Amino acid sequence: MEGLLKSERVRLRALEMSDVDAIFVWDNDTEVWQYGCNSAPYSRHQIENYIATNTSDIYADRQLRLMIESTAGERIGVVDLYNFSPFDLRAWVGILISPEQRGHGYGIEAVRLIADYAEHYLGLHQLAVEIPVGNERSVRLFEHCGFKQSGIMRDWLKTGLHYADMLLMQRVF
Repeated sequence: MEGLLKSERVRLRALEMSDVDAIFVWDNDTEVWQYGCNSAPYSRHQIENYIATNTSDIYADRQLRLMIESTAGERIGVVDLYNFSPFDLRAWVGILISPEQRGHGYGIEAVRLIADYAEHYLGLHQLAVEIPVGNERSVRLFEHCGFKQSGIMRDWLKTGLHYADMLLMQRVF
C-alpha cells in the first residue's frame, strides 16, 4: 500500500466537509495554540469555508493542508505545507496529531510522507519548521525525519505575559 502520500499505516488526503467537526475540535484546543498561530477560536463556518474554497493547489494557495488518517479510515490529525515559495523552492511544515493518537509514531510517518512528497513530487529544495523551545516531543519527531537545528529566535512567541524562544529546524534535500 506504500506510495505517494501513503505508508503502511497512514495516508495523507485532501480535506473533506466530513472533516469539519474534527478540525473544529483540534484547531480550537487552546492547549495547542502556543505551538501554532491561533490567537482566537475558529467557527465551523470558517472551517467549512476554508475547505470549500481551498483548491489543494499549493501553487495557487501557497499552502497545502492534508488530513492524516489511518489506513482503516480513522482521522489522526493534519499536516501542512505553508508559506510555500515557488521561487526559492521551500515551504514550512506544521503538524497536529489528535491527543488520543500521540506517541504512536503517526506523526513521524506523516512528516516523512509530506517531506517525500515535497522533495520528489514538488521538487522543493528544503523544508523548515518552528518549534517552541522546550517542546522536546516535536524536536524528536522532526529529528527522526531528517531535520536539523539551524537556529533559535529569541523571545519569538508571546505566551500570556511572557515571551518564549522558538527553535528553527530545516531539512535540505
